[in-house]
Amino acid sequence: FLVYAVVVLFLCAVLVLYFCPRSGRSNILIYISICSLLGAFTVSSVKGLAIAINTMVYDISVLSHPLTWILLLTLIVSIVTQVNYLNKSLDTFNTLLVYPIYYVLFTSVVLSTSIILFQEWSNMSAVDIVTTLGSFLVIVVGVAMLHLFRELQTTMKQLTNQLSQPVEREGLTEEVSASGRGRGRNKKEDKYGLMDNVVIESLPPMREEGPRVFIIS
Repeated sequence: FLVYAVVVLFLCAVLVLYFCPRSGRSNILIYISICSLLGAFTVSSVKGLAIAINTMVYDISVLSHPLTWILLLTLIVSIVTQVNYLNKSLDTFNTLLVYPIYYVLFTSVVLSTSIILFQEWSNMSAVDIVTTLGSFLVIVVGVAMLHLFRELQTTMKQLTNQLSQPVEREGLTEEVSASGRGRGRNKKEDKYGLMDNVVIESLPPMREEGPRVFIIS
């Protein structure tokens, strides 16, 4: 865990000192990565303080242990830094993108921290592990779709129209079927339309019903 903590601190320092001044306002992952990496110290400090508070009930000497105050100081510093960079991210980028991405990265770091420090997954069954990873994968896919389709603009009216298109197509199908049953009448109307455009003087008057025969010489 100490190696893991050193690596996380090194990455945070690189992001804060090098990447933030250069691409912090153009890349959404810079600020969010800092907040997520510091989440490792936040969660571990909270769990350590919870154990210390629980121990205080029957052993008050835990307050004299330096680790308790180190955890408290780490918690305060990590929370203040996280809030600072999270506010910068919200001021710079779209809120609908910041929170989901932050949730995914923060959860990934917290899971890694719990596995390394508390070894919580060692007591979990294979089904629980697969379920947890599957649920997390669904969240990641949802965030990826949100990021890919962030430029898509749609309204409730457009969505309603799209959902009603199959119904309209069914109506059109019924109309086509009805027109198919009355195709004889349609053909008759088409013939009348042709007759209106052609001047025929020598033909005798035709009956309304019955076949029509035209002799072209």
